[in-house]
Amino acid sequence: GKLRAIRYWSIVLAALVGAPIYVKLNYLPFVLNGFVLLFTAIFFLTLKEAKIETKTINLKNQIIQFKESLKYSWNNKNLLWFISFSVFSGFAIWIYHDMMRSPFYESIGYPIAILGVLTAIITIIRSFFSLYAHKIEEKLGINKSINLILFAQVPLFLLMYYFYSKIAFLFVLILYCVWSLQEVLSEVYSHEHMNSKQRATLVSIQSFYNSIIILIGSLITGYIIEAYSLKLMLLLMSILSLIAGITLLITKQKK
Repeated sequence: GKLRAIRYWSIVLAALVGAPIYVKLNYLPFVLNGFVLLFTAIFFLTLKEAKIETKTINLKNQIIQFKESLKYSWNNKNLLWFISFSVFSGFAIWIYHDMMRSPFYESIGYPIAILGVLTAIITIIRSFFSLYAHKIEEKLGINKSINLILFAQVPLFLLMYYFYSKIAFLFVLILYCVWSLQEVLSEVYSHEHMNSKQRATLVSIQSFYNSIIILIGSLITGYIIEAYSLKLMLLLMSILSLIAGITLLITKQKK
């Protein structure tokens, strides 16, 4: 949560500075970003990497590690469920964020120049939800936290569909707060069911599953928006989130 909060604070700064610069000179943010990346690269080249004792790294060992971790992810039913939870509880918001966010703001009446301000408002608020995700989870408990993550986005996408105007920004703001909880808690829940020797590989496998779903979802989303409308996609996001939430609840392992 702390790591994500720090990341979001940097995004706030970038959004507030980047959007006005883009409006004035649309190529300048890319040039400035190049200088920032160069400075960052030079800075990290000055750091000394800690020596970690590990077994010999070769292709054979990596393949064995991958096979064992893949088998473990499928045989451990609790881990498999939490990986599925991590993937399917956040895919709708992820696709909205990657593909629909800016076009949605413009279509409901916000000019490009103010997108940086909107992004900054969202990011600074969601940073606190990341920072205090553990406190929220302590208050609600695991089951209520899972239910909140699964089903809160259903009415929010629906409200964005029905109130297709500037007021919809309020629902977007809440949606991102839910996403912050989802990111932190789903990662924690998954890690709790991973063994330490395979954790890095299992996280990579989880990321691979997530990428496949996002890939398929992005292609379908792009087609629907192009063929029909962005507004219709919001309604479909609500329906898909509801189906995913019900399916995950039904398949959840009982303690």
